[in-house]
Amino acid sequence: CTSVERESITRMFTIGRHAATIGRGFRSTAVRSTSIVSTVTNPSPFPGDSHSNTTTQLTTQLTTTTVTTRTFALGPKATSLTELIKQLRAASGAPMMECKKALTAEGVDLDPIKAQEWLRKHGSAKISKKMVGRDASDGMVGFASYEGGNVTKAASLVKVSSETDFASRSEAFSKLVTDLAATAAFTGTSEPQELMTQSIVGDPTSTVKVVMDDAILAIRENLQIVEAATLSTSRADSILVGYVHNKSIASFEAGTAAAMVELDPLEGSTLSHDEITDVGKKLAMHIVAANPIYVSPADIPTEVLEREQAILTETIAAEPKNAKKPPHILEKIVSGRMRKYYEEVCVLQQSHMTVEDNPKIDKYLQGLGLELVAFERLSIA
Repeated sequence: CTSVERESITRMFTIGRHAATIGRGFRSTAVRSTSIVSTVTNPSPFPGDSHSNTTTQLTTQLTTTTVTTRTFALGPKATSLTELIKQLRAASGAPMMECKKALTAEGVDLDPIKAQEWLRKHGSAKISKKMVGRDASDGMVGFASYEGGNVTKAASLVKVSSETDFASRSEAFSKLVTDLAATAAFTGTSEPQELMTQSIVGDPTSTVKVVMDDAILAIRENLQIVEAATLSTSRADSILVGYVHNKSIASFEAGTAAAMVELDPLEGSTLSHDEITDVGKKLAMHIVAANPIYVSPADIPTEVLEREQAILTETIAAEPKNAKKPPHILEKIVSGRMRKYYEEVCVLQQSHMTVEDNPKIDKYLQGLGLELVAFERLSIA
């Protein structure tokens, strides 16, 4: 077994559980097979990969792999057009008349599989045209993390909008959002348009666009991938942690807001992986609530700082109580206001909302021997 084959087998095992089965027209089918994974002389390209081995000795190991496939889910073979229409409607969520058009369309010949493809090509396109311009201010944010694959470690947030809370809280929508987040994490994609072209994790025969079309056809609302964010790191000891707020009943990885953080242990840190994960989760909870923009003042763009200082200087000088104060006093007032600004927009300057006594986050992390490298936050509001 070559290193490429071993990597492929390991990937299948890792991502099998993420297989996308969006829409009522598809059923998940588990196929179990036994694969032989051989340790090879060249090490894994991914730090921390437990399969890495630098010796020439080959060892054999049996692994059970679960592969999820997409198959059209219909009931017993129908004997009439009416029964076919009912089954196709149940499977796709499309209206009765659309199902009839699909089944009787030229080249379909009452074949339910071909009818489903017809609905994808014609039904979703027709629905999309009708929905252009319709307000989609509701929705969900999905979170997923992935170890291995295209990057050593990755985590993603994906925000998908819908027209109503009823649709966004459905099981089909929650699954759509979490599957898209898993695909973004696996591919390292953070641009919505680029994400639409990616193959769904666990189902290389289907793209995100196809899955979105299926969901639009079933849910019949204006659904859009609004934002996506991805964090990745090459350090083997870095920790990526996420928190999802106001979770959907159908999925713990989808909610109305979510945040993820990347923490690096500093030299001498004695915290375990689980302890760092707990620190990261609490920090992600704080970020969801406080909504900071930057990690530290050093991350604020120069033009943003200059604009903020100019606004504060002008505002403070215009206040009647400051009319007779000398310039050096006004500068001190501006500096004090800038410190408050940093506390509003920089997470390290904020007081930790989810830790007892609300310590400053930068000092709190330093005391634990941790560094906040990056964070991302998405919200429906």
